[in-house]
Amino acid sequence: MRELARGHREDEGEQLGGFAAASAGLNIAVIADEGRAAEEMVAGILHHVGWLATYLQTTAPTEEQSVALRAIIDATASWKD
Repeated sequence: MRELARGHREDEGEQLGGFAAASAGLNIAVIADEGRAAEEMVAGILHHVGWLATYLQTTAPTEEQSVALRAIIDATASWKD
């Protein structure tokens, strides 16, 4: 996972474009399975959903997709830190 993350940062997603989805999905799965308190688990998941939406916004989505992604980004902004 760390090697994939390093490679993605270096090539800015050109060859490893699936990194963002894989990384967010894995992080969401781990958070959901760690036995955290419900509030902390939801906050962690929302953080990664927002992070993924922010990444996807850079991939030139359709106008309809962009509106949906913007809504996700706005709704999860509180959990991005």
